[in-house]
Amino acid sequence: DVCCSDLWCRNTFIQLNNREEFDVNFYSYFESNADKKILLKKEILENELWNILRIDPKKLPVGNIKIIPSFEFLALNHQKIKAYKAETALEENTHFIKYSIYYPSLERRLIINATKEFPYTIESWEETISKGEEKLITKAIKIKTILSKYWNKNGATDTKERKELGL
Repeated sequence: DVCCSDLWCRNTFIQLNNREEFDVNFYSYFESNADKKILLKKEILENELWNILRIDPKKLPVGNIKIIPSFEFLALNHQKIKAYKAETALEENTHFIKYSIYYPSLERRLIINATKEFPYTIESWEETISKGEEKLITKAIKIKTILSKYWNKNGATDTKERKELGL
């Protein structure tokens, strides 16, 4: 038996079932986190906002709303699975559409930049989390796009496209 000293060696996942309410099942290897079943009132999902941005940015909610943040964020930051008050805004500049989400109680801001025309390609995003005086910033910028039948690219010989993408 191998013992692992960090938290990354265990399996935790969250499953959301879209029913009358959101039926959320949380499964964790950690005894202190135990498996949980949660029923949530339907609010917009943060992950859903990325899809709306790609399909029709004019349908994005703006102003003060409630959003269920991404489960990845909630799990990694040990936050309760629920909807949080958020301030959202949609702006346009010369080249991009910028959608921003700020969760005051989580001290977290997410900014997503997409092209101004269909298919509204996401070009970059930035997440800022404040932890006291410290700000943790994660940024991602699209390097390159390849149109490919990716579902056929699952062998060792297909790794050359990863190099082409700059990964």
